[in-house]
Amino acid sequence: MADLQFTKNLSPTVQVAISGGPDYEGTYGAATAYTTGDVVTYNGSSYVARQSTTGNTPGETAYWQTLASKGDAGATGSTGATGPTGATGPTGPTGPTGPTGPTGATGATGATGATGADGKTLLNGTSVPSGGSGADGDFYIDTNADTIYGPKASGSWGSSTSIVGPQGATGATGATGATGATGAAGAAATIAVGSTSSVNNSGTASVTNTGSSSAATFDFVLRDGPQGSTGATGPTGATGATGATGSTGAAATIAVGTTSSVSNSGTASVTNAGSSSAATFNFVLRDGPQGPQGATGATGPTGPTGATGATGAAGSDGKTLLNGSGGPADGTGVDGDFYIDTNGDDIYGPKSGGSWASGTSIVGPQGATGSTGATGATGATGATGPQGPAGADGASILAGTVVMWSGSSAPTGWLECDGSAVSRSTYSALFAIIGTRYGTGDGSSTFNLPNPVDRAAMGIALSTTPSATTLAGSSSLDALGLGNQSADHTHNGTSGNQSANHTHNGNTSNTGAHSHNTGNPSSNHSHNYSKSNSGSQTSNATGNVSAWHTHTTNSYGNHSHTVSLGDNSANHTHNVTTGNNSANHNHSLSSSTISTTVNVEPFGFIIKT
Repeated sequence: MADLQFTKNLSPTVQVAISGGPDYEGTYGAATAYTTGDVVTYNGSSYVARQSTTGNTPGETAYWQTLASKGDAGATGSTGATGPTGATGPTGPTGPTGPTGPTGATGATGATGATGADGKTLLNGTSVPSGGSGADGDFYIDTNADTIYGPKASGSWGSSTSIVGPQGATGATGATGATGATGAAGAAATIAVGSTSSVNNSGTASVTNTGSSSAATFDFVLRDGPQGSTGATGPTGATGATGATGSTGAAATIAVGTTSSVSNSGTASVTNAGSSSAATFNFVLRDGPQGPQGATGATGPTGPTGATGATGAAGSDGKTLLNGSGGPADGTGVDGDFYIDTNGDDIYGPKSGGSWASGTSIVGPQGATGSTGATGATGATGATGPQGPAGADGASILAGTVVMWSGSSAPTGWLECDGSAVSRSTYSALFAIIGTRYGTGDGSSTFNLPNPVDRAAMGIALSTTPSATTLAGSSSLDALGLGNQSADHTHNGTSGNQSANHTHNGNTSNTGAHSHNTGNPSSNHSHNYSKSNSGSQTSNATGNVSAWHTHTTNSYGNHSHTVSLGDNSANHTHNVTTGNNSANHNHSLSSSTISTTVNVEPFGFIIKT
């Protein structure tokens, strides 16, 4: 389209250029695919697509936004005043009588076209409909309250029905789930212009979103600019000749798009986002000071009544908006009609090829789940419930694990280590670990558990077959690591009741020097002598000894010392202390009874099945 240039007085004068516009697609077609910004005409009104759509009838919906509604016919103007009668001119001379012309043929009178039936209209506004708006059969949508009225019957609109679904109940807070995989990118959000209204210069401008975060619809409240002065009334023009009746052309539409404001020092502008036949004006207004109210202009004179035009061609039948409490039958209505199912809240149409397409719901989708309410006060503590059954054992404890247990019975999943024979099939996991290591049971269907009762546990190699009668396969004290003693040590032995003389023999293989202490001396002294392997002795200065003394011998070989004790009629203790023993040696003790006291803390043992 060609660009339009005009000047608007906004004090001071601002030059405003209007250019460009959306794609005008002509009359709406149900099978046509439309994209965001496409403009169509439908039932005398103009609509712009909010998002891509096919088969969704234009109206105030998530898919379409009204640009310009079809206006009602204006009232007939009043008859102008009769002009003054002109003065009678002088009588002219009588001219000669002319020949009589032939009489022309009378033309045939054209048939009067049939009056088309009134179409049913889907009206809209920002409040409830007045009783005088619309005709019977019409519908009306309150775009402010999101409600629909109709069909109008007997001059009354009746009650409204919300076209917005109820808000969903607040869902209970679910347990925190595992983090899901990253979802695919969501659909692009859409933005559309909703209603536009104004307040006086001292009011507050605002923009509100009546849509959603993914399909926004912005409603604008704009602050009026200053009141301009009233222009002078122009003179009444002469009555023009009646022109020939032209063909009925498509009505141009004009709609208000976006409206915003800038400060008084900013630049005001008006741009056409539509086309020359379906204009959509976007306004940027500059705020100015509030001017005084202008005087009311004088009423201009009524123009003369024009000549009556020729009768127009018969109008085509209007398309009807039908309704009923169920889906439409194929015989209902004609092509181009629409039908509202007041029971299912669905709209059908336009009817095409004698068939109704699938209906479209005129009730909005259910609202998103409301935000979680504030946490309620903590309730009183309930009575303690009964103890639940024992939980299953953790999978980290392996079958065959043995632990000490202080309870009187084994817990679930464990057995007492008491040597019992248990089922190989029932305890297959345990049998797979220990097999018949602690007993074969009945040799076929059972096996024996370990039995550490009244026995001390001892570490062995895992490949060794356990035995309760040996220490690592040996019964000697050497198995306990009591071999070569290379430092001073003490052996304490307690004998039982000795009722007769008895002998304690001590043998040593130590070939080094050693000492024997005897008697109760009155003073310390020494006797030095030598003893050969053959048994001969050499004495030096032995003298009379009546006190403690020491005999020092050379290291000539193995020998024995026999100590005889007198009558022992009661329990007694012999403490034997040896010096530094640099070679292996033995201590042999003979007693009728040797008792040992060990302090223990008893525990049971259990094994994991």
